[in-house]
Order: sequence, then C-alpha cells, then structure tokens
Amino acid sequence: MNAADPGLQAQRTSLSWTRTAFAVLGNGALLMLRDVAHHRAGFGLVAAGVAVAVALLVYLVGVRRQWTLARHPLPAKVTPVFEVHVVTAGVLILIVVSVLSLRL
Repeated sequence: MNAADPGLQAQRTSLSWTRTAFAVLGNGALLMLRDVAHHRAGFGLVAAGVAVAVALLVYLVGVRRQWTLARHPLPAKVTPVFEVHVVTAGVLILIVVSVLSLRL
C-alpha cells in the first residue's frame, strides 16, 4: 500500500469483516440444514438464529470499521476494542449453542 491508495486499508478491513460474517452464516446454515434433513425443528434452528444475529453484528461492525478507516484525517482512536469484545462474546455464545445443538 502506498500513499496514492489511501482507501485500500478500509477496503481490506471491510472485506475481512464481510468474510467473517459469511463464515458465521455458513455455520448457521449447516446447523439449520442438519435439523431440516432430520425433519425436526430442534435446537439447531435456534443455533441458526443465533448465527444470523452474530453474522449481522459482525457485518455491522465491519461497516463501521470501514467508515472509520475511510475518514481523513484518521480519528485519534481507531482500535475497535469494544466492538471486538462484543463480537468475541457473540462467537463464543454461538460456539456453545452449536455444540449443544449437535449433542441434542
């Protein structure tokens, strides 16, 4: 990256958060398909709902990060400490719900 392309950092950050959101959605889709394949409306559908909520959260954080990094001049605080903690908590909850749905 050079000074002629100041927007690349924001684009890379946005793509990274978007990929993460799609990965979380994929997890939810697999859990939902597992329940649908076995013709039951069980805990996997709850896990899929949690995955959709976490994916939406990840996507919104990514949009906010892209907006922050695209500003010129950059704000004094650019590290997303709170956002990363919230996303981490959401992913951990999704892991627990996913494991529970696979065991039930």
